[in-house]
Formats: sequence, structure tokens, C-alpha cells
Amino acid sequence: MALETPALNSPQTAADGIDVSLGSVKQDPDLWFEDGSIVVVAENTGFRVHKLLLSHLSPVFRDVFAVPQPIAVDSSRSVVQSSPVVHVSDDVYDMKCLLRAIYDGRGYLTEMSPYIPFTVISALMRLGHKYEIKAVVDDAAHHLEGYFTTDFRTWLQYCSQDADATFDFTEDEEGADLFEAVNLARLTSKHAILPLALYKCCQRDLAEIMFGIERQAGAVVRLSKDDVERCVRARERLLRESCQMAGTIARATCAPRRCMTPRVCPRQLERLREIFTSMLAELVNTLPLSGLREQLEELTVLPEWTQLCYECRDDLVSQHKLKQQETWGKLLEILDLDGDELGIEWAGPWPSWNTEMF
Repeated sequence: MALETPALNSPQTAADGIDVSLGSVKQDPDLWFEDGSIVVVAENTGFRVHKLLLSHLSPVFRDVFAVPQPIAVDSSRSVVQSSPVVHVSDDVYDMKCLLRAIYDGRGYLTEMSPYIPFTVISALMRLGHKYEIKAVVDDAAHHLEGYFTTDFRTWLQYCSQDADATFDFTEDEEGADLFEAVNLARLTSKHAILPLALYKCCQRDLAEIMFGIERQAGAVVRLSKDDVERCVRARERLLRESCQMAGTIARATCAPRRCMTPRVCPRQLERLREIFTSMLAELVNTLPLSGLREQLEELTVLPEWTQLCYECRDDLVSQHKLKQQETWGKLLEILDLDGDELGIEWAGPWPSWNTEMF
């Protein structure tokens, strides 16, 4: 199921009561300003913040604050304090993330990078969308867009660990985070996230794709029905692409007219093909877009590979990477995504390759 944006509770009005006690409300230690002009209560936690600031940034808050609010009285201090109060239906963690982003600006996320918890990104995208604060949505989505890139060169850097994401998936819950990333992209129309996020979802167990993944806290994260069907169909296509990619090794021959050791390479290639055939079940998978090192690693440690001349190794890698480039170019089709309709600019320039790594 796609992410659902919770609605604001109907705000209490003056007609509902003149005073509301804050005795049972826990004051947030970081977001309780002495000069705050309104108390926003999420679950059982109050945030005393500035009405003008929130109204300026969010038309939703502005509309809510326009309704007369009851006065919250805090008599637990030596000086009685009072402010209008509004209750929201949001999770306290999510609301605190949103308010921190509002008060701290971009520094809120950049100070956590490259270890921003995925839960923070999710909270900001969901509540930023709900309260119509575009800058909050854009800043949070930027970190997902950086990882779920539309540029193949960048993606291969992640695959080879030459680059790191600026956020951390939740420990032991990466699958649920991947599903949520897809739902967030749909919710906020950040469609450039979709291709690689869905591609990563295709690597999950079929049962998880079909029925969702339960988080440790008990919530189940599901893809929409359309995206479930999309991933199920795409898995078959990705397996076929992987099989075709494997064929470049199964049919490998000496580099025409360039082989430097023509008495050695044919024998090594024949042996390499035999070994490859015995390993086929391990090498054919739904990961045709992982880096060349990951794709060929099991073969490149063998003496049959290392004893090939440079030209023959380079030729084999070139054939493999050409097929991988073709698969990348077809990913939108494989996932049944309309790039024009979704505004996705796909497939960047083909990167240079360092075959010495093999």
C-alpha cells in the first residue's frame, strides 16, 4: 500500500473550551521556546513554537492557526505561561524532525550527512508534503535522488563502493526502507527515484514483494498493487538480461588479431567457459546492473582469468560492459515506467572503465 498522509485532527476551537491544561503534556526540551506563540501537540508531547514562522512556511499551518484556538495553561512553573494550542495527528518523532528542519534549515540534514537516518528522510518527505513545505521535501528528497541516481557512472561508483550514500538505511530493515522509498517517490512526485528504487525492490524475496515487509515496530510496509505487479514482471526480465550477459562469457573467444599469447589464451578461455558453466546458477540473478567487479568477481580470482593476456581480458570485459549498458538503457522499459510521462531523464554518458581492476 502506498504511504498514506495522515490528516490533521480537527483543531479545537474556543467554543470547545477556554483553557486546556498542559499538565499531562510533556514539553519537548529542544523545541520549547520561551517566546513561542503556539503549542503544537503531537501524541503527548508539546512543542512551543512561533506561529508566524510556521504560518509563513506552510499554508496548511496558516489555515489551522487562523481558527481560534483554546488557551493552554502551564501552571507547573513559577510563572504561569499560556499559549494557544493545536493538536496534530502526527507521530511525535516525525513532527520533531519537521520542526527541526524548519528551525535549523538545511543544516539539520547536512550536519548528519553521510549518516542521515532513513527515518528522518521519510519523516521530512511525508510531513513536508502534508504541510506543503516544498523546501523541506526537496532537501530530504535530494539525498534519495543522489543514491537512486539516473546516471550510470554514479550508480557504478556506489556498486564498487567508490561513493557512499548520504543516508543510512534502517538496520535490519533495508527492504522496508526500499519499499517506503518507492512510496515516498510516488507521494511527492519525485519520480527520478523510482527506477533504481524499484530495481532494488526487485532483489527482495518474492513473498516480501507480494505481501510487504513488517518492521520491528510492527508496521507493514507494502508497495502499491501496480508496483507489486511491476516488480514481479521486471524480475523475469532482469533474469533474462542476466542470462544474456552471462552469454558474453559462455561465448568468449580470443581477441581477434590482438591476442598477445595465442598459444595460451585459447586453452585458458576454454577452461574458463567450463568453469563458468558450472557456476551459472550462482552468476545468473536479478542484479545485471551491479558493477563489473561484482558480476565477474568469482571468475577474476581464477588462474584461468589471470593468465589471459591483457587484450583478451579487455575484450571480454568490453563485451560484458556493452551488454550492461544496453540493460541500463532499457531499465525504464523493463520496469514499465514511462519516462516522458514521469519526467525522468534517463541514461547518462557511458563511463570510462578501468580494466586493470580485473
